Amino acid sequence: MSFASVFIVSAYPQRLHISLDGQWEFVRVKSLDEPPPNQGWQPIQVPGTIYGYNYERAWFRQKFFAPEAWRHYRLTLHFGGVKYNSRVFVNGKYVGGCFNGYDAFELDITDAVRFGAENELLVGVHDWTGVFVGDRVDFEKERRPVLRERPQDRVIAPIGGRF
Repeated sequence: MSFASVFIVSAYPQRLHISLDGQWEFVRVKSLDEPPPNQGWQPIQVPGTIYGYNYERAWFRQKFFAPEAWRHYRLTLHFGGVKYNSRVFVNGKYVGGCFNGYDAFELDITDAVRFGAENELLVGVHDWTGVFVGDRVDFEKERRPVLRERPQDRVIAPIGGRF
């Protein structure tokens, strides 16, 4: 599970940005359907990586200040990539996500931002096994043993690209 660069861009009338790269916090969880816990958060650098491959999930969080002067601008949150399956919240409001991880993506966060105040950005991520829908996949039922730790001869995650 990894992040590329993250920044907020104000669009019209001039393009300004706030980089959110640097020190974040993260916590591993069993489910992204539950609110993030209050305890267990650890520091992490973004861009950065935590390793997970067994249906692991984690929350990342960062606080940022949105200047009052930006109140009448559209604000876009730009991710250089978030592997693999992400959910993004600003001040508790769901603003979108991305299913892939190799592609950069942007989300309009204007309606969720508090201007002239501190804001909280939460990003829930799911490791590569997030490409499976529903319950866990039982790899023991394969014709031959499959090592869960290291996928060997199959593409099990989408590979980025644009049409």
